[in-house]
Amino acid sequence: VEGVLLQVDCLDKVARLRVTVGGSPKAFLIQDPNRVVIKNASADGGHEFTCGPQKSVKVALEYILKADPNYGTEGLVRSIEFR
Repeated sequence: VEGVLLQVDCLDKVARLRVTVGGSPKAFLIQDPNRVVIKNASADGGHEFTCGPQKSVKVALEYILKADPNYGTEGLVRSIEFR
């Protein structure tokens, strides 16, 4: 899915990505950061991945469809490409 990363919520041992996809807000879970591949399509060397509000950066996420009602997420992130 492609969208705009608006916020990263750091919650105990997991992170929730808040992304706007096609004008709709969606949330995705990073359950194990070691299982997420981070890709960068930018020539400037990368994106600073921090908790809290983001500077509306474009991303493409690959995820496994697995809703988690405890976190309000739609799936588990497997890769993030910053654009």
